[in-house]
Amino acid sequence: MVGCERFKTDDSPLAQVRVQWTLAIGTLLSLVALVGLCGWSLLGIEPPRGMQNHARLLLLDINEAGSTELSLLPTVGPVLADRIVTDRIRHGPFETVEQLQRVAGIGPKTVQAITPYCVVKLPSPTCVTTTTDALP
Repeated sequence: MVGCERFKTDDSPLAQVRVQWTLAIGTLLSLVALVGLCGWSLLGIEPPRGMQNHARLLLLDINEAGSTELSLLPTVGPVLADRIVTDRIRHGPFETVEQLQRVAGIGPKTVQAITPYCVVKLPSPTCVTTTTDALP
């Protein structure tokens, strides 16, 4: 072909060993970061011994989180997250994570899957302060 002589495959930057190693290492580091963010279940394997107790990247208060945050929980999508928020508004705050089962579509398996990522902080009772100025 005319004009193709100047594009040799050996002149490509990707043919250089240094570039190939950089791409390989970058790909490996990306995979490690993805496993770190999404968990070992992404690869379908159990975490190595000693890594089971590492800090969680997601910890939500189910009495404060909005539907966007709740939809980040495993097995909880946007529809179920909206149901959780609606139930919380109608029936008051949850006292335990297990109380999420009162929401339609949430059973024991869902509660088991999301429990490591949830906390329950009950609203503190409002304190009434009085002034001593009115006392005799």
